[in-house]
Amino acid sequence: MYSKEERERILADLDASGLPAAAFAKLLDNPARRSLYEWHHQAESGVPDAPAREVRGRVGHRKHAA
Repeated sequence: MYSKEERERILADLDASGLPAAAFAKLLDNPARRSLYEWHHQAESGVPDAPAREVRGRVGHRKHAA
């Protein structure tokens, strides 16, 4: 998963390259084309980052008293 700063840097690199997202995604160590499109759309629309996911199997309450 990429941090917000990494996504912003990758999108800036994409814009600076002048390549279409599909061609940029094929370059070494770049995220998938679909991710690039989604990040670009989120940046344009001002959609905030999704909240962190909850860890499966973790309970949100205290243990029972013995």
